[in-house]
Amino acid sequence: MMLLTVKATLIGAGIFYLPGQALLVLLKPRLKLDPIERFSLALGLSLAAIPLSLYGMTLAGLHQTASALWILLLVCGLITIWGLWRSLRDGQLIDLKSHRTTLLAFAVIFVGALLARLLGVSGLDFPLWTDSYHHTLVAQIIADTGQVPSSYEPYAPIHSFTYHFGFHTLVAWFNLLTGIPVPRSVVLVGQIVNALVVPTTYLLAKRLWGNTSIALSAGLIVGLLSHMPAQFVNWGRYTQLTGQILMPVVLSLYIILLDTKERSWPLISLCALSAAGLFLAHNRITLFLIVFGALFFIHSILEKRGSPAQIKTLVVNTLLVALIAILVAFSWLITFAQGFGRQVADTLVNGYDAEVYGQYFSWDWRYLPEFGARVWMLFLAAAGILIGAKRRDRNTLILALGTITLLALSFTNTIGFTPLFSALIVAIWMYLPLGLLSAYSIETMYAWLSERWIVASLNRRYLLIPIVPILILAYVTGARSVKEITLPENGFVRDEDLLAMSWIRENTEHDALFYVSTHFWTPIVAHGLDAGYWIPYLAARQTTLPPQMYASDGSAEYMAMINTRARELIHASSISDAHNLMVNYGITHVYIGNRPSSLSAQEFLQHSDLFELLYNDGQVWIFRVIS
Repeated sequence: MMLLTVKATLIGAGIFYLPGQALLVLLKPRLKLDPIERFSLALGLSLAAIPLSLYGMTLAGLHQTASALWILLLVCGLITIWGLWRSLRDGQLIDLKSHRTTLLAFAVIFVGALLARLLGVSGLDFPLWTDSYHHTLVAQIIADTGQVPSSYEPYAPIHSFTYHFGFHTLVAWFNLLTGIPVPRSVVLVGQIVNALVVPTTYLLAKRLWGNTSIALSAGLIVGLLSHMPAQFVNWGRYTQLTGQILMPVVLSLYIILLDTKERSWPLISLCALSAAGLFLAHNRITLFLIVFGALFFIHSILEKRGSPAQIKTLVVNTLLVALIAILVAFSWLITFAQGFGRQVADTLVNGYDAEVYGQYFSWDWRYLPEFGARVWMLFLAAAGILIGAKRRDRNTLILALGTITLLALSFTNTIGFTPLFSALIVAIWMYLPLGLLSAYSIETMYAWLSERWIVASLNRRYLLIPIVPILILAYVTGARSVKEITLPENGFVRDEDLLAMSWIRENTEHDALFYVSTHFWTPIVAHGLDAGYWIPYLAARQTTLPPQMYASDGSAEYMAMINTRARELIHASSISDAHNLMVNYGITHVYIGNRPSSLSAQEFLQHSDLFELLYNDGQVWIFRVIS
């Protein structure tokens, strides 16, 4: 067990560091970065490089097998070593000794955040809640085929695939290289990506303010003190999380590019590739990036308005980044436009229809403290905005304006336009700007206090006396809080369900169709509520509910059929009526899992003339529909 853990740790470190570092070595961008920034940039770039590698190999007709991945990782390792040797030869090695205090603080925060997250899911073999099911399917298909999926078969009769696949590629790599099953790999990779919020937030904070203390404070806040993004583990929204972790990297590179007075092709290429990787990871977060990129672009134009030459360079560099990113992702842009993108375009053209979306775009102010940031962070962020406004600090104002802009765009339904994303999607991303603003607020208030103490030169040391134990207490409390944030009750698949899945494989026909507990989270999209949802993956039998992506990648006819059948069964007036519907739809079995859901075994037991009990072990029930 210990050897397996060590092996997985070393392989995981290689997966999340070497591809990004190899990209930095090959492109050789001239970046003035401290050791932590360079390390953080390599980690973030790996999140883009890995899906780009799958995308490129798929276009070339190649497959990412385990052997191919070992070769890729070995090549990345050799390139990294070559880059280190080249730096040593040219005398360009960074003096780590001068950064040892910062390195130690960063290591403590990052390792603490990672360990807390991993300890929180120890013993959790299946990811939680509903999104995790289709994430597992997509990752499994990539692991099995070694290419970007073209359908959801054999798990569902959905014959197109236009969903993003960045996170799933990371899981497939981890699965193929470690041998850890895909469901458990989803859990582990999800937590690793979650912990990367520390280095990528550090990177962006350092780019914004050039202040190591602010960068470390921001990493501490989002990594250990805030309940977000640690909370993502309970929802399984790992694709959006991956985009949110990658976005600060792309934005940092773009900010550096805006401040560059010449055309740097390595930096332009790096920025474009990371932006293309972000689109493959999550398309909506790509829109977030565009909003913030536009604000920084406008500010830079205004700042350089007295220098036409610099404005020209800035505009050309930006256009080149956009053009290269589009060219790199062009094939997938076409695929996306033919599927999910076309549906989005249709909703924009047709206008907002409340009957179609129900409560999906609704807003409750409780979302902010529950899914965005705790009250203490909101107060600190507000203080940071006020301090930034007084100092005319562009970064605090752009963070505030960008966040407000995204929230405003999520409310366009109030004026008849379908929003491109919901306010909840914005809320669960807001830990990033609010964490940055909170760190800025803390650092500026600390600097103000230390400068105005009776003897400034002495009192900065005295101020550290109470601050050190406070930080230690915050660290320990935060690590424990993050570890305990996981809610196992959000899991659908449990031990009793796994036994039932084995029974299904051995005792039911291959063409069996299971009715499973169903919930409509919007009027047009339904999902399961227990392990029955996982039957196609775990038992190779079909159910009445495909993965949620049927609403975007399935045909209009297929979506209508799934939704009509689900609604009729949910709203059946009696158990006899439900039985007749099941017979008419060719449903052969009913599955009731260990997790409490809308289905009651007692109802079926009371109608033994309509439903035959075939299996019961603990809280799992399987009935045959008598026709």
